[in-house]
Amino acid sequence: NLNIRGGSTVVVVLLIGNAIICSNAGDARAIMSKQNGKAVDLSFDHTPMDDYDRLVKIAKQKENWKKINKFFRINPKHETYQDIQKLNPTEMKKAPFISREQDKSRLLGTIGVARGFGDFSLTVFGFRSIKLKPYLSAQPYTIIKELNESETLDTDIMCIACDGVFDVMTNQEVIDTLRKEIYFRKPKKEEDTTNDNDNDNNNDKKKTVYLDEPNLIIDTKQIDRSCGFLGLRSYAKGTMDDVTIFVVPLKQIFEYTKLNQMSVEQQKQEKK
Repeated sequence: NLNIRGGSTVVVVLLIGNAIICSNAGDARAIMSKQNGKAVDLSFDHTPMDDYDRLVKIAKQKENWKKINKFFRINPKHETYQDIQKLNPTEMKKAPFISREQDKSRLLGTIGVARGFGDFSLTVFGFRSIKLKPYLSAQPYTIIKELNESETLDTDIMCIACDGVFDVMTNQEVIDTLRKEIYFRKPKKEEDTTNDNDNDNNNDKKKTVYLDEPNLIIDTKQIDRSCGFLGLRSYAKGTMDDVTIFVVPLKQIFEYTKLNQMSVEQQKQEKK
């Protein structure tokens, strides 16, 4: 009714005490690390093939089947080349309901996710009369994990990012890159920011130095810079999709939680 074009995936992470609650719809992803760098999933990618059973059930509904049966066929989830060769000539000419492209899949040849918000006006590529909205759901996948203080070490982080990052990098690559930039990249000294006409000195300024031991005194500038670095690396690796990155240092979460608990206890004492 609002006539808003477009749509979006969503991922939300909520911390309550030592519990991390993550909900997502689509392929934007949340990950974290433990034990100083081991990548752990928090979200679940809703690709069409991962949502196969729900999508096929919708496709077989009478009102939807009439629209797609002429052009698409319901292909088995693990269809092989031999399976395709066994199809009759009429079925072989039809496009697969969910096509597979290496480790990616696409619904009705158009969209690479099965869940998210919006997309009310989105139609099947080449068939403007077929709407995709009946197949898309905003129902999220939700997971609750305990944030264990003994496993959450000094350089562990949480990262929320768009699929444009994870299309070209694994979860572990993302964690490794961010930790290296946040904790091991040598901060610029004040004197490094002064102007100098000496070419040799200017060249030295461009060199990035990494430490052997982590620098645990960090601020938002280091986090912002690391997010920017990861975004540029995603584009350099050839991503063609959205790139948005958000990072939270996990060790500080425990410190913040302890401060809140102390504040609550102090308020109770004051009331007494």
